[in-house]
Amino acid sequence: MKKEDKIITIPNILSIVRLLMIPFIVWQYVVGHFWTAIILLFASGLTDVCDGIIARKFNMISTAGKILDPLADKLTQAAVIICLSVNHPEFMLLVVIFCAKEFAMLLGATQLFKLGKRPSESKWWGKMTTVVLYLIVGIIFLIDAFGLTGFDPYITILVLIGCICVVFALFQYYPIFRAIISGKYDVDSESYVDERAALNKKKSDSTDESAEDSQE
Repeated sequence: MKKEDKIITIPNILSIVRLLMIPFIVWQYVVGHFWTAIILLFASGLTDVCDGIIARKFNMISTAGKILDPLADKLTQAAVIICLSVNHPEFMLLVVIFCAKEFAMLLGATQLFKLGKRPSESKWWGKMTTVVLYLIVGIIFLIDAFGLTGFDPYITILVLIGCICVVFALFQYYPIFRAIISGKYDVDSESYVDERAALNKKKSDSTDESAEDSQE
């Protein structure tokens, strides 16, 4: 079995642990145990950092991991910002924009898979957005834990910053999505290819598809 095909790896186990932690984070926040929710969220973020380091350092990058890791990230982010919207209505705007962005990304990935292609890996703007969202969530968790009041204007500013980052990430990914479809982006090397190479690749793909059809 190729390393890329392995499912049971340390990074994947850590991603699964993160997925399992989501309901506990939500539960602790909803019942008002804010400090416990903060500790769990910190532990979740720590496993996120660790699984990436372990995967790269010990060559444990796998196909399953490329699915589990971002899935755990997105579900955790969605869960916590929805939780925050209960006590802080300002977060509803971020919830709507975040869910719309992820739905658009899902539609794009589905379209690529239908064409026999795959999405690119996470870019710096996606990672930046993740860090910003976690920082925002952490700050609001601390405000709730200390029972601070009068911070509504600052919370609104944080929400707007989060919305800007989410929209920015979406618009940065869109050109890559279009380039992958047209054969102008190589997801293996994660780089754009020149026009001639793109044309040759497209012809090669068409030839392969014709050969498969003739064999059938």
